[in-house]
Amino acid sequence: MPEVPKKEEKTPEIKEPISKKMELIDKFIETNPKIAPVKNSPQSPVNIERSTQDNSMLMTETLARVYLEQKKYSKAIQAYQILILKYPEKSVFFADRISDIKIIQQNNNLKNDA
Repeated sequence: MPEVPKKEEKTPEIKEPISKKMELIDKFIETNPKIAPVKNSPQSPVNIERSTQDNSMLMTETLARVYLEQKKYSKAIQAYQILILKYPEKSVFFADRISDIKIIQQNNNLKNDA
């Protein structure tokens, strides 16, 4: 049977840098250095403002359907109103969707009142 060559063991050249790195890490851990916070540093306030820009270009039929599925009826109606302006050729379809949503909204209000 032919002899299978054995895997060569790591040479000392490779082991040496690893051991030096490990020693350096151990030394760092032993000294336990801490980074002190800077005192009197001004805190930058987080300023989140709602955009007042016109986002009607982002409105899609898919987003309107998502609002409807999430039962966010007023947002769905608003989305379809934007789509009517954006796609006048489909305004009849969108108007029907708005009517359907208003009926669903009324039915849900009746169920919640009961």
